Amino acid sequence: MISLVKNTDNTNTRYNNKRNVFKKFQTSANLHQPAHGGLRELRVKSTTHKLGFWEKSGVIIGSVAGTILPMLYFAKKQNAKIFNLHFGLKEMIVVGAGSIFGGVVAGIASDKSKNHKHKVNEGIFQFFNATVPPLVFAGLTKIQEKTKYAKNKAVSIANTIVGLTGGMFLAAKTANLVIDPHDKVPDRKLTMKDAVVNIDDALGVFALAKFPLIGKLHPEKVLPAIYAWCGYRAGQSN
Repeated sequence: MISLVKNTDNTNTRYNNKRNVFKKFQTSANLHQPAHGGLRELRVKSTTHKLGFWEKSGVIIGSVAGTILPMLYFAKKQNAKIFNLHFGLKEMIVVGAGSIFGGVVAGIASDKSKNHKHKVNEGIFQFFNATVPPLVFAGLTKIQEKTKYAKNKAVSIANTIVGLTGGMFLAAKTANLVIDPHDKVPDRKLTMKDAVVNIDDALGVFALAKFPLIGKLHPEKVLPAIYAWCGYRAGQSN
């Protein structure tokens, strides 16, 4: 009996020791989990901090001003009214860059929490997302124009789809490389909100396919508002 009890105690002791080690491992793992999760959540999700009324107003004014000023320049150059501009590749890049720059500068000036780096990073991401897909689409269109058997609607639609999807992922990859070249934190991922900036090209797909009513819409009319919104997202980002 004594031997049996002793053996049982030893067994329980060994089991308890192993169990305690396992608990210790769990505790350590749990201690690291929130930090990693919090860091990933910071970069993966498009997060915003709560802005006050004057902070929001400052970012809105900055992003709108950054949109309007380049449009005034192009309106004079094209001899057109400001909201009747022709948006080619150059106009899209310059107006998009202006709105994002204006939003970031205004956001930094009005930010009491001093999240300046996050705003600059989001501005870089928004800029690449606004410019890379049109550049990819333009390159594919150039190739199509020089290819005899590719001059048809099916190829044009395919070019637009590839330019949009491929361009967005390329933009995200490039932006993350610029923001975090040593890959120290998880990448900023694409969201549905990020796709809104390329809505003009998406509508172009349906127009080429002769989808009802799309031909009567003028997506370039909403581009200034979309670019201003991108600038606002960058300026208020944390």
